[in-house]
Amino acid sequence: IFSFVSTKMVSDSTHLVFSLRVCGNHFLTGDGAGHLARHRIPELQDAIGTVGVSEGPQVRFRAHTSGPIYSLASFTHTKQIIASAGEGVSLWDAEKLLTCTDPLQPAARFSFSHETNAVVWLPKAERLVAAQGTSELSVIDVETCQQDFALTGHDGAVMCVVVTEDGLVSGGEDGTVRMWDLRSQQCTSTLHPFADVDKGPKWVACLDVDPQSNWLACGGSASFLTLYHLPSKTLSAVMPTGTSVQTVLFDAHQIISGSCERHISFWTHSGKLTARVQSVVPSVFALASCGTGSTKMLFAAGKGDHVELYGEWNRKLGTVSCLA
Repeated sequence: IFSFVSTKMVSDSTHLVFSLRVCGNHFLTGDGAGHLARHRIPELQDAIGTVGVSEGPQVRFRAHTSGPIYSLASFTHTKQIIASAGEGVSLWDAEKLLTCTDPLQPAARFSFSHETNAVVWLPKAERLVAAQGTSELSVIDVETCQQDFALTGHDGAVMCVVVTEDGLVSGGEDGTVRMWDLRSQQCTSTLHPFADVDKGPKWVACLDVDPQSNWLACGGSASFLTLYHLPSKTLSAVMPTGTSVQTVLFDAHQIISGSCERHISFWTHSGKLTARVQSVVPSVFALASCGTGSTKMLFAAGKGDHVELYGEWNRKLGTVSCLA
């Protein structure tokens, strides 16, 4: 639909991992051809140091037939896992998905006229929020399988969305970051992270907030990350990356970003670069993490059919194949 997506959609979409999600002792991946794959984390930890690349996943099957799985989300309270894709959203029973050995059918599907680029769960409202290619955020009641309402304001596709203590924050093709109040169903603030970029497109590809909703990091078409103090909505730091940013993650006391070049960057909350690691993944689309200390693991994936693993102190541990 625009330059950000087109950089992802290469000829062999099977060899693109768009989404990662840690679910208890497992992590899931969603690829460019609509496959879901599941790995068990303890077995990967046991294999570290003995093999460079593990065998394939425990299970892998075609979950969506008409496009990539752009986003994965899991909800402990409802024991469900959500996948967003080209034709809509699928809802999966977590226990079944994390134990199945054969292809599984979803518990429910929600179809939309355009792609669904991201999905999150609203725990207080018990609603699903889907970021749409139609410029809307759809708020869905999963019990009735009906849309409650839509949040409108972006001029173009909504590419990413995160939940904060006060509501939602979304980023879009129009280059804006918008903050939403769910009671009034209105946009309360708009940020322009790339306003000073003179040439080229200005789209927001990724967002994340820290667990306390104090800090917001966003990246996209520009060759830098922006870091905002969320309560005051003021710009705190501009973090040069050298190329466009495709994914960002708050992880403990650091911020991690992945780009369309072969590296992963690690930053402090003040915006200082602490490390830039050469990755085997040519273009990084997704990051996820779990554990602490000696059990710490970071997962990075994107172009290619492997997920790269990192441990404590950002130490490379190896790679794991996403193909069965």
